[in-house]
Amino acid sequence: MIKILQHYQDNEYFAEIIENDKILAKCTYDFVNNEILDIIEIESCGMMLESLIKSVLNKFDLCNKKIIICKNMKLKILLEKLGFLYENELFKIDLNGYFEKSCSENPKNQV
Repeated sequence: MIKILQHYQDNEYFAEIIENDKILAKCTYDFVNNEILDIIEIESCGMMLESLIKSVLNKFDLCNKKIIICKNMKLKILLEKLGFLYENELFKIDLNGYFEKSCSENPKNQV
């Protein structure tokens, strides 16, 4: 069974994809500054990485944090696929209405 769990430990927020007690991927984020920091794929996860980021975005959204940023250029393809826009040397996404759309829609966000 695959699970996505969110944690806070050692002053770090992170979410993990776990299968049979084995960590497949980890997303670290800064909840105070509304920023996704990094994603580490330990085992190949395919589209599950999108679900991992969406779970983090959902946590921000539920806490009424609507503008989320990421400065990590190595995540460019994945972030753009999820609707992040690149401007002023960082990626941004506006979560207003983001989760009201079907999961299969490719959001066209304006920040």
